[in-house]
Amino acid sequence: MIILSGYEPERDLEIAFTGIRPGEKLYEEILTAGEGVNATSHERIFIARPEEVDAARLERFLWLVSQPGWRADVQGVTEALRLVLPDFRVEKGQELQVG
Repeated sequence: MIILSGYEPERDLEIAFTGIRPGEKLYEEILTAGEGVNATSHERIFIARPEEVDAARLERFLWLVSQPGWRADVQGVTEALRLVLPDFRVEKGQELQVG
């Protein structure tokens, strides 16, 4: 990005490696296991097959979180998210922030 912006690293802009900050991800999952991909005519371009949404589960989730005064601890939020995202999990070493 520095070079594309017309600058030279370390001459025009100093680069400081500071390490990972608390809660920062090491990797990003772009697709879930259930989605899968379809090939295209280009060898490096794929089309994701989105997962079906369970309308009843989504309605239950929306009803739950829209109740006046609804509050939940970490476990309650995790359970609510699993209503619509059955595979939702909190990675070891990462904490779900609530409130």
